[in-house]
Amino acid sequence: MRRRPAKFLSACCAATLAVSSLSMGASAERAGFNKPEDGVMYWANKFGGDKLDDWGFPSNYPGNIGIDEENNVYFYVENVLYKLDGYTGKTLAQGKMTGTVNYSTKGPVIADGKVFVALDGGKIQAFDAETLESLWIYTNKNGGGANCDIIYNDGAVYTGFWNGDEADADYVCVDVTTDDETATDEEHAARWTYTNKGGFYWTAPAFEDGIAVFGTEDGAKLGEKGSAALVAVDEKTGEVKETAAMADDDGDIRSKIVYDNGRFFYTSSNGVVAISEKEDGSIIKRGSYLDLSEILAKKGYEGLTCTSTPIVCGSRVYVAMKGVGFNGFGGAGIAVLDLSVTEPADNIPSHGHLELAYYVETTGNCQADGIFMGVDDEGYNVIYYVENNAEGSIRVLRDKAGMTGPLKTVDEAETVYDANYKPVSTKKHQCLPAVFKFGDTYKQYCATSPQYDKESGIIYLRNDSCHIMAIGAKPNVEFDSDSLIHQGKNKTLVAKNGQRICEINCEVKVDGGITGVTDEEELIFSIDEFTTADEMLTVSHKFFPVADGTGEAVTSALVSEDIALLVTETDDQYKRALADRGDVDGSGVVDVSDIAKVAAHIKGMKAIDKYSLNAADVNNDGDVNVTDIALQAAHIKGIKAIDTPK
Repeated sequence: MRRRPAKFLSACCAATLAVSSLSMGASAERAGFNKPEDGVMYWANKFGGDKLDDWGFPSNYPGNIGIDEENNVYFYVENVLYKLDGYTGKTLAQGKMTGTVNYSTKGPVIADGKVFVALDGGKIQAFDAETLESLWIYTNKNGGGANCDIIYNDGAVYTGFWNGDEADADYVCVDVTTDDETATDEEHAARWTYTNKGGFYWTAPAFEDGIAVFGTEDGAKLGEKGSAALVAVDEKTGEVKETAAMADDDGDIRSKIVYDNGRFFYTSSNGVVAISEKEDGSIIKRGSYLDLSEILAKKGYEGLTCTSTPIVCGSRVYVAMKGVGFNGFGGAGIAVLDLSVTEPADNIPSHGHLELAYYVETTGNCQADGIFMGVDDEGYNVIYYVENNAEGSIRVLRDKAGMTGPLKTVDEAETVYDANYKPVSTKKHQCLPAVFKFGDTYKQYCATSPQYDKESGIIYLRNDSCHIMAIGAKPNVEFDSDSLIHQGKNKTLVAKNGQRICEINCEVKVDGGITGVTDEEELIFSIDEFTTADEMLTVSHKFFPVADGTGEAVTSALVSEDIALLVTETDDQYKRALADRGDVDGSGVVDVSDIAKVAAHIKGMKAIDKYSLNAADVNNDGDVNVTDIALQAAHIKGIKAIDTPK
């Protein structure tokens, strides 16, 4: 079951929540927002951060976030697992984990009514998703740090562990079933394991036709040559079907593997974007690749690396590149790649049909996964990237096939320092625009991937401020009533003189991150009792975001819709105003007398008053003319019924 946006039904203006099921869409229901003024932070709660290490930094950061189908949020702090209501931030449950995670950049996965968490020491622990009671624990023989996402697929969870650059560690597949329903620490066994020198770091598998495909570390110390590989195994047995080795100077595979249309996309830490293809009997035949680090070095961006998961959309591939240093303006940015080229340009270190369309800077490294927000009304792919620098802003890329440069950039100023760390000048950089900025309380570095819920439009984020946050577009208010008529694209509410708003059967929907039981006082109507002088009704919902997308604090805000009014003085006027199209006299039947009234109006013999005008405009084009008479006549003769909504 999914929770829909808040819905308020009014016969007495009582606020009531409606809950219905929703199916997941292939693209975003709401394509996000393109400027900070249109974004809000719905809530933000701080967890951990009260214990400091020897460097003065928090030693108990919250882990990253997982969300379920009902927008509940799951994460951990030290050895405590939390469950929050994703719409309010309220804590719903807590559970105790058997261990901790040192580098908490990955979060739980929720599936099959359970929560699965990867823990240091090579452990996976399963919890009941409702109560957070422990169900079982898996422990791997080689142990290792939990630095990979934990992924659910077809009755099993997958994750990898890491013990160091040259030490063995395992990638594991574990069935999610619970054998002993009474135990809280049942010892669970793996379905299969795969051991690699150097282990696994930040990679996650893609699945296709019973095969799991994941990447490995290269088994060498930093600066030395090794050999990472793409590995394809049977999901059920772990039997290795194929491996595809990277070049010995490509580095580690630290991206998730992305499957799209017969191809597996991935990146390596030294900046290579690669595609493996299912062809000629091969599962992961090495195909197209592009050495982005080398290409961008020739453009003045030296020393770039990559841990980015590619985003593939049609003929476009989006990859975030990590710059030099952590303080910003180190050359970091987003590479937009074109898959549609038939031949790569000369002297480009690539192979196959993959080419750099353009590169655009960000002020900080974008090491977390980008968020594909969908395709907007103008046909642009909309992608958000969170920067891993002190500001931690969210940048937006809008792109479509054929573009050779960014649609929009903003000038950002880099402060240049001398050898004594004194500012001596500024340098301008053209960067992607920020779509959301955080205030002083909430801004911080962010290397954890946000979680995005398509239906509500909420982005859940954890950064180094130790806050769990919910952000999204400002909500929209939609007023509906059986007393509405539609004049062109405009809605008009028909009311009686002296009628009160609580006497009108209406429904108010508020989308976005507004849901749950709400107080009646949060719904505001600009008019209580209608008079003939009234021309507009404003329906507002008062909500209480923490801040807006510019970083400014907000104590309360209104989201509103204006509805035109037509207030009648007599029952006859009211009846005619709400009549169906073509029924000009409001008799309930479209007949020749209605045609006569429209004809008299057109000839200037007798004008139709404002109460019958909507019914007379049969095709709702904003004008009463002979076309409307023709539609009335066709309806009366049974040739074609009038189907224009009133």
